[in-house]
Amino acid sequence: MRRHVTFGTFGGLLIIALLILAGMWTVVQHRRDMAASYEHVMVDGRERQYLLHLPDGYDANETYPLLLALHGGGGSARHFQESRGFDAVADAHGLIVAYPDGVGRFRFRRHTWNSGYLDTYSARQNVDDVSFLHGLLVHLRERYPVNVSRIYMTGHSNGGMMAYRFAAEHPGMLTAVAPVSASIGGKMYEDDPLWVIPEPSETCTVVHLHGYHDMHVPYDGGHGEKSRAYAHLSVNTSIGFWINATGCRTPPIWENSSSGAIRFARYHGGRNDTSVSLVSFTGDGHDWMEMSDTVATEQFYGETLAELVWHLLSM
Repeated sequence: MRRHVTFGTFGGLLIIALLILAGMWTVVQHRRDMAASYEHVMVDGRERQYLLHLPDGYDANETYPLLLALHGGGGSARHFQESRGFDAVADAHGLIVAYPDGVGRFRFRRHTWNSGYLDTYSARQNVDDVSFLHGLLVHLRERYPVNVSRIYMTGHSNGGMMAYRFAAEHPGMLTAVAPVSASIGGKMYEDDPLWVIPEPSETCTVVHLHGYHDMHVPYDGGHGEKSRAYAHLSVNTSIGFWINATGCRTPPIWENSSSGAIRFARYHGGRNDTSVSLVSFTGDGHDWMEMSDTVATEQFYGETLAELVWHLLSM
């Protein structure tokens, strides 16, 4: 039996095809718009991307503090910018914030950093993220009116480890660094040698923020229930490393939030007026937003974790 395609059937198929094409065009246009919002810098022959936020009322004739905010493993600059609240901090306090992107199989998502001992995409590709961050800082200082005595870096998890590594290898470029849920070293696999950031040749202020119940990068070190790595060095080991590096020998000054959910210890007296601080979240784990909610509840130097990070960096 011969089948006939009616105009109505053909019209329906045509509409479906047009809808599919429209959807594909929307996706293409969205990717183009997203790509256009990124800035780029060439480092070691590789084009790297980052996002930049200039504060409200930006004036090229003024100078501004600069904060580099590094996303966690599997994240992206875009998600970190949209979810962490640093743009609002920049507008309120007058600073420039740059969001560098790690690398991954996809252009705009699931990016990682070559932070040392973790088996990340960036590490497997032998990407020199230290050189990227160094080149980006030089690029930003040349292009924008950056106050070179007020340059800061923060990062979460894999991004926090990357911040630690950069601070150890280029301490003279930073005023202070604030890793969140991170460590200075560890082992990816049982038979691996222990990897630790190098002893810094200069000093910078360090602020470490961590949840007691972190199951990815355990507070007390070792292998967490949700960790991909065999072992991480503990928070106390990380803090001790920087106390020795800065020469902060005096007993810490303690401060607790209203309920004790946040404990803050600050070691003073380091070389070049540096300090080492530890912020412990007694009821929280690895998640940034969980800690941010605690800051809001406790009203501890702000209403978001981003506000707390900036307050401690700029003290």
